[in-house]
Amino acid sequence: MISRSKQLARHSINAALAAIEIYNKPAFPDREQVFAVLMVTAWEALLKARILYLAKNKLASLFVREKAKRFKRNRNKIPFTVDIYEAMRRLNLDPVVASNIGHLVEIRDSAVHLTVESPSLPQIVFSLGTATLRNYARLVHEWFNMPLSSYNFYIMPLAFATPFRTLRLADVQNEPDDIAQIIESLTHSQEELPPSKDFYFLCEVETALVSSKRISQTTDLVAAIDATSPDAVFVQKPISPLDQYPYSGTQVAKLIKDKLPDVKRNDVWKAIKALSLKGDKRYSKYSYPTKAAESLGPSRATGVIYNHDAFLALLAYFRNGVEKTGAPS
Repeated sequence: MISRSKQLARHSINAALAAIEIYNKPAFPDREQVFAVLMVTAWEALLKARILYLAKNKLASLFVREKAKRFKRNRNKIPFTVDIYEAMRRLNLDPVVASNIGHLVEIRDSAVHLTVESPSLPQIVFSLGTATLRNYARLVHEWFNMPLSSYNFYIMPLAFATPFRTLRLADVQNEPDDIAQIIESLTHSQEELPPSKDFYFLCEVETALVSSKRISQTTDLVAAIDATSPDAVFVQKPISPLDQYPYSGTQVAKLIKDKLPDVKRNDVWKAIKALSLKGDKRYSKYSYPTKAAESLGPSRATGVIYNHDAFLALLAYFRNGVEKTGAPS
C-alpha cells in the first residue's frame, strides 16, 4: 500500500506536469498566471508530503493547532493545514528555493485575486519558472527518490514573440502596482540572497542563430525550424561537458560525506560500482586528455566525471539502504 506522503508527492508531480502542459500550449491566454497557480500548488503538495514523510505519515503533523489539544477548522469542519510559508519554515528550506517559491506565490496571488495585463510578466514567470522546475526536480528526487526523467519535464526554452530584455525603470513605472512591487522584490532578493551551488533563484536562456551550414557535429543541443528546407535555420546552444558533469569522483564522495557523515569514501566507490554509474551517460562521462586517447577507449587510468543525478542516485542508495535499492533505472 502506498504511503500518504508518497501519494501526496505523486499529486504534486501531477500538478507540476499540468503547469508545464498549460505553459507549453501554442496559444493559451494568461499562460503565465495559470502556470504560477498550478506550480505553487505542486510546491505546496511536495512540501507537505515531505513533512508527512518526516512525521511517519501522521496527518496531524500538517494540521494547524488552535489550542493545545484542538485543531483549527474551516467552515466545513475540516482541519486547516499549514500554509506554504510555514511548510518552508518547518523544512528549513534553502533560502534560494524559498525566495523563488515566494515570488511565484506573489504572482499566484495577483492572478487569483486581481488578474492583470503586464508586458513584463512573461519574462518574470519564464525566469522564475525555469529555476523553480530545476529546484523542484532535484528535491523530488532527493526527498522521494522519484526521478522525473520519464516525463517531458521542461518548459519551452524559446519565445520568439516575447524577446527577453533587461527591465528598465521606465518599464516598471508603467506596470500595474502589484507587478511593479514583484519586480522590486525580485531585484531586492537578487541582491540579498546568499549564493547557492545547489539551487537556482532565476534562470535565463541564451540562444544564437547560425546558418545550418556551420553546424558542427559536436553540438550538444540543436533545435531545427523547418528542417525539410535546404535553407533551414538552426538554434544552437553548446553545452560544455564540465557543465553537464561538474564533479570528480572525489567531489561526489565529499558531497555524500557532507550529507551522510557515517558513509566512508570507500563505501562510495563500492556504491558507484554496484549502481554501475561509471560509463553510464545518464550519470557519468569518461574524461580523456586527448582525442587520440578517446579513440582508444577507456582504460583503468581514464578519469571519470559525474553529474548531479549520480550524486542523487548515491544519496538515495545510502539513505534507503543497500538492500532496498537496485541500480538506477
